[in-house]
Amino acid sequence: MPGKSGTSPESIERRKRMARALKLREGGAAYRQIAETLDVSISTAHEYVTAAMAEVTKEPAESVLQLELSRLDAMLLGIWADAARGDLKAIDRALRIMDRRARLTGLETLADMRIRGEGRELSAVDEFHKAILGEKAVDDVDDQDAEDAEDAEDAEDAEDAEDGG
Repeated sequence: MPGKSGTSPESIERRKRMARALKLREGGAAYRQIAETLDVSISTAHEYVTAAMAEVTKEPAESVLQLELSRLDAMLLGIWADAARGDLKAIDRALRIMDRRARLTGLETLADMRIRGEGRELSAVDEFHKAILGEKAVDDVDDQDAEDAEDAEDAEDAEDAEDGG
């Protein structure tokens, strides 16, 4: 229940009802029968069963993810010294492990995320900076980026003039 503690008497009672609804459903009871047994509406009976099933599958999925991440960390630790010494095979393997870890944790998706804004693409990091630092600070960074680009162009033009002249 929104706004309620997970350990409040109401929350505990709701979880008991959800567990009972799921047990009845597993036993072949129709939602109408579950509703009558628990003295709730059919839609509430369905909600109880659906929520209970979501909780039952969520915990094992999180456990499997943590186990997989631990395995990847152990593998990476095992080859890290070789990769740090420049062993190309170990470096390649480390990058593949890191890529797999990024995909499992959603880091890859976050890095690829782009947010449209003000006629140019802003990365999620830019949006985060904007939220933290405020619009002015991000605009200052944009101005500095533009100045850096102009300086680079000027340097290129100067090199071209020296080569041509």
